[in-house]
Amino acid sequence: MWFYYLKYNINEIKYKDILNQIKEEKIDSDSPKKEKKRNLKDVIILDVNRTYFSEDQNGKREIIKNILFCLLHKYPHIGYCQGMNFICQFLLEATKDEEKAFNIFSAILKKTKYGELIIDDFSLMKKYFYVFERLISLYLPELSTLLKQNNVLPSYYISPWFITLFTHSFIENQTKILLLIFDLFILDGWICVIKIGLMLLKHYQRILMEMNFEELLNFLINDLKEKYDFFNNNNYEKFLEMYQDIKIPKGLVSNIENEYELEKKINLKQKQREELEKSKNEQVINNQVINI
Repeated sequence: MWFYYLKYNINEIKYKDILNQIKEEKIDSDSPKKEKKRNLKDVIILDVNRTYFSEDQNGKREIIKNILFCLLHKYPHIGYCQGMNFICQFLLEATKDEEKAFNIFSAILKKTKYGELIIDDFSLMKKYFYVFERLISLYLPELSTLLKQNNVLPSYYISPWFITLFTHSFIENQTKILLLIFDLFILDGWICVIKIGLMLLKHYQRILMEMNFEELLNFLINDLKEKYDFFNNNNYEKFLEMYQDIKIPKGLVSNIENEYELEKKINLKQKQREELEKSKNEQVINNQVINI
């Protein structure tokens, strides 16, 4: 069904052919593109070696490397971002099929805006940081005030949600919920990640309201991924009900995105004015020195 909704032809890209091309590929050239690809392959190897598997670690890790190498080869304009290894791990565990895991991730990269998230200096991600912070202030105002008072920004803790689609804490009893998250992402786009993020904060709001700065950061960055109790497969119906209860009008998100773009333009013009003023001052000082 994912292939159907994404309009992805699984026969268009031959995984085994790409894998053979990679094995025969030589990247000993000194060209910038070859150097970047070689560096990304090194990062993939390091990341995958840190990926946890309950059994057959070396065999599964080798498969993950192959899938990520093939995706890098097929989508060089997207490249690789740390965290994609967790998506590969989840897809492999869920499908038990190397080629199918590759095709699903390939479809996501080709047919959704996932690739846009990790290119151009994460500009799209920065926009969603802004959107998420504004939505916290609207949907969870008390928690929003606490986070702002402690200067705890969304950029500190929500990046893994977007980059890994919540697979960074994957354990087997979460498979059903994570498959639902992929359903929602394919159907709804990035708004689903934002809604689930709000669900998490709402679920733990009472605990968070009692925390100081260090406790907030530690919980949101480290402890939270270990406490997705409602990600448990047994909470499937509750999870879906909570997701449906959070209503975020598309018009509201569009308005916030427009607000962000306007603010970005204003900040850019302000920076340009400051640089121009600084340049003028430096010129005045240089002229004075010459006159002396």
